[in-house]
Amino acid sequence: NNNNNNNNNNLLLPPSPTTISNNLSTLQISDSTLTEAHKSKRLYQGAFNLLSPDNLNKEQKGLRLSTQITISVPSGAQPLASQSAVNELTLSTEIPTKSSENLTTFLGLDESEISNIIWRNEDNRTLSNIKAAELNTLLDIITAPESSTQKDYLYFTRVFFTTYRAFSNQDEVFSKLTEKYFQINEPRKKAICVCMKIWFTEFYEYDFSREVNLWNRMKVFIEKLQLEQTISPEKKSLIDAVIENLEQRKSLLGEALRLQPQPPKLPSIPIDLATWMDIPDEELARQITMNHYLIYVEIKPWEFQRLSWSKDNLKHLSPNLREAIILFNKLSHLITTLIVTQHKFKERIKVVEKIIQIAKFLHKFNNFNALMAIFAGINTSAVFRLKHTFGEISKGSSKFLRELGTILSNENSFRTLRNILEETKSPCIPFLGVYLTDLTFVEEGNQEMIGNFVNMRKKMLEYDSIKQFLKFQTDEAYMFQIVPKIQRKLEAIPILTDQEIFENSLICEPRGTKKRDLQ
Repeated sequence: NNNNNNNNNNLLLPPSPTTISNNLSTLQISDSTLTEAHKSKRLYQGAFNLLSPDNLNKEQKGLRLSTQITISVPSGAQPLASQSAVNELTLSTEIPTKSSENLTTFLGLDESEISNIIWRNEDNRTLSNIKAAELNTLLDIITAPESSTQKDYLYFTRVFFTTYRAFSNQDEVFSKLTEKYFQINEPRKKAICVCMKIWFTEFYEYDFSREVNLWNRMKVFIEKLQLEQTISPEKKSLIDAVIENLEQRKSLLGEALRLQPQPPKLPSIPIDLATWMDIPDEELARQITMNHYLIYVEIKPWEFQRLSWSKDNLKHLSPNLREAIILFNKLSHLITTLIVTQHKFKERIKVVEKIIQIAKFLHKFNNFNALMAIFAGINTSAVFRLKHTFGEISKGSSKFLRELGTILSNENSFRTLRNILEETKSPCIPFLGVYLTDLTFVEEGNQEMIGNFVNMRKKMLEYDSIKQFLKFQTDEAYMFQIVPKIQRKLEAIPILTDQEIFENSLICEPRGTKKRDLQ
């Protein structure tokens, strides 16, 4: 009672937090509210702010976990009227909370397992509302018996296995999961098997296919499971998934066994190609697409973490992503070079027309990454200034360029392109820049860790972008063939520097020149 009067029917708690010791823990109590009914029964129940200072780091000071505490006055005891008497109270062994969605019942875990969680919303304790938690707590959550019944369990688990390399590593996660398995009861063992099957089947290409040590540890773990007397459906499902994969690895086709139609025959291309202009537009678009696709399918989720692609000290973590960026810039500079190095007016118009036709096929092939590279090359200042050249291209080509401008516009964070990608079917190569921009904002606006806690809100935002970019990796692939002689022809084209590009642009159309003066 906050009214400090001398009525003997009131329990006087001090206005400042007082430490009360019992056989369970040390707690701090403040700000109680007692009813007359409780007082008369000598059972004092109030809404207290419960702090566990021993479990909080300095970044979490002031974090309050609201709970109900029942204080029982021993039979025959006199009503309390002084602060000193508070230390004689005992807390009941059961400390119920105000709702069924709370720390002590969340996913069937006990309070010690999930005490290290920061919630985005205290009143909505779901997996997707977890803001931050320690690594061990995250593993407790994704292996809790009741987790798989939650509608956002699969999402949360995928977020973890997509982003865990930013705060842990494969060996640590595998060790913690397997150690936990042999230390807990059967329901938790089943949940661990469910979790590990998700990891193995959905992230096999990222974590197991190229990591021999991790793959061998999984085989040893499965062998131990097979020796257990009780094989639950969850265990059997994990065992079967690993054995099936092992059989594929032993097959003549290896671990990448896939039943796909035979690729088309190599196209009929003239043996003596004078220039790149002699190569059919569609075939050029195919070769460009295969160059981009073969890199795209190699990009791993962890390459997007911590902006590693843009930092010299972390660039080794993003080899494929950096290669994709280099290829994009190279294609953009190639397009610019091809246009400005054709100094003859009519021949330059033909070059622009051919590039636009190639872009039309890239659009048909859903290669939005190369499409943006070409569009960016056309819109560099050195090319954009060639007004007379673009004034002479066909109406159809002009219309297509306008359409591209709408599709690839960065207005509203590439909203039009995002909507198109949502509806696009595989095969497809999305424009990388959209997602790198998103991830840059996420990285710069959110801490990686909140004290010792993993910032899972940040990880969810990262996962959402990474998933959208990589979603076409596992679907239908492009069935084009690499044509070496075309690739060699394209590689042989020298790419100018920015300075050389602008100097050639001035040769093509000097400042103030009239169209009639161009040849």
